[in-house]
Amino acid sequence: MTGMTESTPATRLAALHDPEQLQVFAALIAATGPGRQQSWPDPPNTITVAYLTETGAAKRTGLSVSAAVRAFQALEQAGLALPSSENPQRNGWRLNTDAFAQAASGMMDQ
Repeated sequence: MTGMTESTPATRLAALHDPEQLQVFAALIAATGPGRQQSWPDPPNTITVAYLTETGAAKRTGLSVSAAVRAFQALEQAGLALPSSENPQRNGWRLNTDAFAQAASGMMDQ
């Protein structure tokens, strides 16, 4: 992403100050985070990557689709959400678990 600001633990957490971004982030964790509930078991030796679309985020949060898109874009710029690169025709984001863990550990160090 061109013009992206440096993503630090502080900038990541600052992105969660906005209520709409926080709502979408919570929905993102529930839908794509490591503790997410799956409706079907994964076959052996497979990796499943879940994505949350802007429509899915709008349904989960009660926000408009345009508000969900703005929130996803801000979370992506902060490094907390990763866009889908597998299917460019369909917008979707997943939790950047590494950045989230770094932000949490960075706050613990202070």
